Amino acid sequence: MFHHVRVRISQLLLPLSETVRVRNFSKLQVSVISNGGFSTPKSILVKVVHAEKQEKQCIDGRYYTPKNYKSYLFNCGEGTKRIYSISKHKKNAIEDIFITVTNWENLGGLKGLFTERVKYFEGEFFRKELKLYGPELMLDRFYVGKAPVYSLVNATMDSFHEDEHVQIKFIPFFPELSDEDFKGYPPSVIDETKNWKIEGVQPKMKRRMSSIVYILKLRGENNTQPAIMILDCPDKRYLSSLLESEDLKKYQSAQGTYVFHLSPTSVVEDPRYKTFIDRFHSSNEHIHVKETQEQPFHYPISTIQTALNELDNHVFPLLPSSANRNEHKYTVLRSKMNKDKVLSMTSGKTLEFANNSVKMINNFRDVAVSYKNGIQKLQNADEKYLGSVKEFVKKQKRDKVVYPVITFLGTGATTSTLLRNVTGIYLEIDPDAAILLDCGEGTFMQMYHHFGSETSKMLRKLKCIFISHLHADHIVGLASILKQRHLAFKEIGVPVEPVDIIGEDDMTSLIYTIEYFVPNILQETVLHVSRNFRSKRYMSEIHTKLNLQELTTVKALHNFGRAHSVSIKHDSGWHLVFSGDTMPSDSLIRLGFRCDILIHEATFSTQAAAGAKKSHHSTVEEAVTTSKRMKAKKTILTHFSPQTLLDEKKLILSQTDLTIAMDHMRLQRSDLEYTPLFNPFLLELSNYTFYRWR
Repeated sequence: MFHHVRVRISQLLLPLSETVRVRNFSKLQVSVISNGGFSTPKSILVKVVHAEKQEKQCIDGRYYTPKNYKSYLFNCGEGTKRIYSISKHKKNAIEDIFITVTNWENLGGLKGLFTERVKYFEGEFFRKELKLYGPELMLDRFYVGKAPVYSLVNATMDSFHEDEHVQIKFIPFFPELSDEDFKGYPPSVIDETKNWKIEGVQPKMKRRMSSIVYILKLRGENNTQPAIMILDCPDKRYLSSLLESEDLKKYQSAQGTYVFHLSPTSVVEDPRYKTFIDRFHSSNEHIHVKETQEQPFHYPISTIQTALNELDNHVFPLLPSSANRNEHKYTVLRSKMNKDKVLSMTSGKTLEFANNSVKMINNFRDVAVSYKNGIQKLQNADEKYLGSVKEFVKKQKRDKVVYPVITFLGTGATTSTLLRNVTGIYLEIDPDAAILLDCGEGTFMQMYHHFGSETSKMLRKLKCIFISHLHADHIVGLASILKQRHLAFKEIGVPVEPVDIIGEDDMTSLIYTIEYFVPNILQETVLHVSRNFRSKRYMSEIHTKLNLQELTTVKALHNFGRAHSVSIKHDSGWHLVFSGDTMPSDSLIRLGFRCDILIHEATFSTQAAAGAKKSHHSTVEEAVTTSKRMKAKKTILTHFSPQTLLDEKKLILSQTDLTIAMDHMRLQRSDLEYTPLFNPFLLELSNYTFYRWR
């Protein structure tokens, strides 16, 4: 569990004169990290850059230059860390995170962001402590495993945060609750909430559901930069409280504020919300972070897929999310010709305030020129070879689907990168059923990118989820998958078909945690313990439902024995084995002997064998050896650290039955006869991406 303490702001900060000094600032930057489109979170980063020159310092023998800025992140949903890896922002620069509303969409990326918090990263040394600000009870039952030391500030009851850079005011507002909202709560909570009589303080249930408005101002007497307001009205139940807030009315009359609205479009278009906006001083600017806009961070991912699509349009289908890339144009700053009250701002853009002026900055690298041209150079260098591969692929007959069909939603290890999301494999076992093998952060986002309008159908087709172990890069995406699956059934007006989940003994705690954020999940899941499937004689309702001859697990050599590999045999005759995370294992070899397909992790290169042993993972060479000893007919390697493939080029190219997995690769069993031909180009692509984007 995530151990935390509740502290009031007065306990965190001594009087200002004793603790901090006010700095001189050169500029203020407000970046829309993501806008909620394509299943991404809605989050904003505010960066305060000061003008003072920083001298090199030494800590524990390491020299570093302290950063000359301070970053404040508002909301941290699933995928935030990956978007950071594609943009110019540095993950470890964040020390303060502010949550507007307690829901998975705002909190789901915290664990992923914590993963690298304690590391010495890119030549800069960062303290371990992190401060989280948000509604009361924000992290109750929030399952994220081990995490760095941090403090939790109750923004519902406290009034502000202050440091040497900024002062941030907290203003909560609350929902109007109906009988529907009280379903599932004990009578004592319902009675307390309905009969609450203490003026000036809301009942506990409402405090937990509060939304926080954050108003950021730079410190200093000579500061001329505007105030920044972050406002999120999650649904129409909150509108009455928003309109009636006396604290907010004080700030609505102030001049020169930039108001960033994270509220859904359905709320912003409500007449009451428009009335709220009309109350602001006419000099204020209103910018809506609109979820219906495109997400520019997809561009490099789509560019990669487009290049691979030229090799094989079946194995590397074009991503639907990039189809209408140029359909919309965005207005960001007000002009004399623009009379709209609320303007739009797409993600990947930054407003920079400096020297009494404001300008627009693009946070994302110039994909159209730099990245696309870089891939073109790779293609030109191997033009003759790639041409022969394309001709060979065109001659293949693929008139019918040969199951299983394997869609790789994530092929990276531990942390997501530009090229690879963390682990997730969508396994279609027949036309009507699928199994999800692990579910790392952003798995639903990857599904949406890959399947587009078919995503709901693919979620309804999902009958079983196998979780190999409870490390964050294998489980954090589960809440989103279960929530979106619920909505997929609701979309067509039929009862939700419960999904079977196979995992470790601790899965029960995880599901109860998810239930805190995703209601009804206990009724829509059936839990099974992995160790029960170790015996081939064990039969469950899953075998019958999915037409399986065998669903057998074996203990994996990872996570101190709390991990499993799985073998799946279908009635139609095929046999697939998924290793999960593991060191070389004789038990796994016996389990998968003479299987048709082995999907094996290859986290480290041979040069990093000591790291593999220490973290209980396999090297590429060990995975290849396992495949040969198992006599697997075809092998797919996945779960790569960024540099692994660079060091193992010679070994990989010497294997004729080995395929390198890529995100958004969609493989039929018959495709594995020739997909090793793609390996040379995939290795060059990995090499280019590693050096270009690290």
